[in-house]
Amino acid sequence: MSEKNTQAAGDRHRLSETEMRATMERFSHAWACGNIDALMALMSDAPVYRTSGGATFEGSTAVREGFARICRPADPAAPPAPPSRLVFFDDQCLSYWTLSLPGADGELREVDGIDVIGFDSNGRIRIKDAYRKL
Repeated sequence: MSEKNTQAAGDRHRLSETEMRATMERFSHAWACGNIDALMALMSDAPVYRTSGGATFEGSTAVREGFARICRPADPAAPPAPPSRLVFFDDQCLSYWTLSLPGADGELREVDGIDVIGFDSNGRIRIKDAYRKL
């Protein structure tokens, strides 16, 4: 690695777990409330969203559309649940979650999954890569 690249990498702001956790808590709350505007405010300028179904959305407009396809408000009588577990490493997070999603028969079923979240140096989400159990 050249001296210039080494210096640039060293100058980059290193996010703390506290900063990433705060973003994830806001993201989880916005998701549970179906608040697409709040979700997008937490995304980087060039976000990527990969769904557990295999679709990839790149760029703010496409990611907004992807979120709108699956993100629905939770029961307003029940407060949004935080992710069941968050694990942080480098500039990434593993976010374990449970959602109620419609099955092939249209009935809602609890689905467990995990997101691999990558953050930019400003603490915004640059990638949301979702996986779920089938």
